[in-house]
Amino acid sequence: MEKKQRERVKEKLEREEKYAKKNALDAEKKGIKKVINMEEQEEREGQVFKPIVLENPKRYQCPECETVSRTSLELHHYFNCPNKFKEAVE
Repeated sequence: MEKKQRERVKEKLEREEKYAKKNALDAEKKGIKKVINMEEQEEREGQVFKPIVLENPKRYQCPECETVSRTSLELHHYFNCPNKFKEAVE
């Protein structure tokens, strides 16, 4: 009986260790993605793109992700849009 309990405890510890390693790897990958996103942001800052101008009322649309602003040139892009960190210039 004790032998079975020890085996169960051992199996449980192995599962927990495997789970902890997986979580650590996932956290590391997320950290790497954040660094890559910050590098992308720095790379795209200062660059410009020309938005599509819509009339009545005057609004602006991103040519890539097709998001539309209210009235200003400040667009809110989708997370994967190549124009995300670029400045819109009419």
